[in-house]
Amino acid sequence: MTKSEEQYYQALDRLIKRGVRISVDAVAKEAGRKASSIRKDRMPRLVADINKASVEQEKQVTPGSRAKLETKRKVKYREELEAYKLKYHAVLEKLVSLENQVWELKMENEALKKGKVVSFRTSYRTKLEFAKNDQYDET
Repeated sequence: MTKSEEQYYQALDRLIKRGVRISVDAVAKEAGRKASSIRKDRMPRLVADINKASVEQEKQVTPGSRAKLETKRKVKYREELEAYKLKYHAVLEKLVSLENQVWELKMENEALKKGKVVSFRTSYRTKLEFAKNDQYDET
């Protein structure tokens, strides 16, 4: 057995111990080589052993363990969804706040153009009444 084949077998053992899906490419990458470095014509015994380990690994996966994996995946995606919902609502809140600020500044600008002074401390209701009484002309 050559030194490189020995490295590939060590990589295969590490993948088996970690429970990672086994393939020729995965073994090559684990050994620190290019994915195409293991070829059937150069190392037929190694390729056969990798394929055998892959088949055995597939047999070990039971329907129950697949269901557990699927459940874990769904939980992960739900958590990500909730995180994105929180981010969405935070951004939406910021947008509404900025739109309100723009509206306030437009009102103040119009009032200043007409020579009327508007206090920064006026309440939202007062601003609405100000706008309803046609003192604020939206153009």
